[in-house]
Amino acid sequence: MARKPKTTAPRYNPETHFSNGNPKPKRWLPDDAQWGGFINVSLNDEELAAFDAWYEAFSREAWDWMLDAVGEGLKLSLAYDGENQTWIATFTGKGMLTDGDRFSMSARDDNAPKAMALLTYKHVMLAEGDWGQYRPKTRSFLKRG
Repeated sequence: MARKPKTTAPRYNPETHFSNGNPKPKRWLPDDAQWGGFINVSLNDEELAAFDAWYEAFSREAWDWMLDAVGEGLKLSLAYDGENQTWIATFTGKGMLTDGDRFSMSARDDNAPKAMALLTYKHVMLAEGDWGQYRPKTRSFLKRG
């Protein structure tokens, strides 16, 4: 006996799911989300040495953590800056879990994989997944290093 086709659309919550029923990632933002600004996390020499030690110990895990951030809805981009001969890795999206604005945070290195790992380090280890402490404040940045 043939089954009857469904005639009603599945129920979904538009706050947490897309119209096709798939869940929205934790950091998903609508296309018209307001621009919040750039997140400036500058590292001094001591902090860069701590990153180098972290990278040596966790370079494999860094890829998984970076992909987790992308899976949560952050956009990852990688670009080469020929003038400064450096790679720039950038996360763009809902960097602050309590804010609906779109922000960007970047990291630079002369090695592309290391630039992406440094960005992941800033996101996971320093900001602990929430960029709020680095949020731009009246067109200036919170001070760090």
